[in-house]
Amino acid sequence: MVMGSAWRKNNLRELRHSLGRFLAILAIIALGVGFFGGLKAAKPAMLRTGGDYIEKTKLFDFRLITTLGLTQEDVDYFAGLSGVETAEGAVTVDAVTEMDGTERTVKLLSLPERVSVPELTAGECLLDAHRFGEDALGKTLRVTRTSIDDCLSVQEFTVVGLCTSPLYLNVERGTTALGGGSIDAFAYAPADAFSVDYFTEINIRAAGADRTLYSEAYTAEMDALKPALTKALEERAGGV
Repeated sequence: MVMGSAWRKNNLRELRHSLGRFLAILAIIALGVGFFGGLKAAKPAMLRTGGDYIEKTKLFDFRLITTLGLTQEDVDYFAGLSGVETAEGAVTVDAVTEMDGTERTVKLLSLPERVSVPELTAGECLLDAHRFGEDALGKTLRVTRTSIDDCLSVQEFTVVGLCTSPLYLNVERGTTALGGGSIDAFAYAPADAFSVDYFTEINIRAAGADRTLYSEAYTAEMDALKPALTKALEERAGGV
């Protein structure tokens, strides 16, 4: 009993003599616990936010690309396959553009309606909201060169809006054989602005997929559907 009392008194004496150091250690521990708790909570929150955005914008599960191009008949065929919810054809080209005397190399995409739909941030969507500001609205984007010859029915576009796209979730925009070798931004144009009679790709959404980010269930479902899509693409387009 006496030893316990002396031990407590000694601890209290040591605490009074080094109160500043004790409080500093306590603050460091509290900060570490708070930081760890924040990290534990951040991951599921970020996954939910990313998953909600991807689901809202209907990001594709598969992108089918061939060297020969694809037709509306191909789109209808893939839309009718078992396990496919939606299929939509799209045209994408790399383009050198000019606005206000500034040249940019952009990825020009046909505006989709059902798959990988861009999210409006101002007005009708057209330009990359992370590369252009609202001062671009109303200006003219002029195309001077494209990666596919004679693929556009118009060469000038009025900028009527800004958007974000589920196709570009990070800061990189890709590479190209045009310009300096890098894509500076993306831009969407109406489908009838493209004069080609084929699609450069078909984007597909799988039916009933569990799209929980990084889930094993999603990976398994896509792995099960991929062989049928690959075989059909090779048969219809003569190779990937």
